[in-house]
Amino acid sequence: MKKNSQMPGKTNWPVTILLILGCITIFFPLYMAVIIAFKKPSEMTNDIAGALSLPSSWSFSNFTEAMKVTDFWNSLGNSLLITIVTPDMRSEETWQTANFINFLIFIS
Repeated sequence: MKKNSQMPGKTNWPVTILLILGCITIFFPLYMAVIIAFKKPSEMTNDIAGALSLPSSWSFSNFTEAMKVTDFWNSLGNSLLITIVTPDMRSEETWQTANFINFLIFIS
């Protein structure tokens, strides 16, 4: 009969604390990115309470503005094109096609 290394009901506190700190390290920046993305510029404040608070009204205007400023649809099209063309790079013809497409993207 094997003996368990942990007794039931006993908590390994160093590991638990380490896991909690790891979760905070990952989820807090993710929370901040989502909250800031949906806030209007007028809701941005310099105090911590305002930065951590939920937006008063959820706004998608930041996303539409980012799509305009970064030319999102052109970049998405280029990414999709490269993704579709590059999986089978074994033949010489595919290499020539990929080089031609990369050239077209470069000059656009």
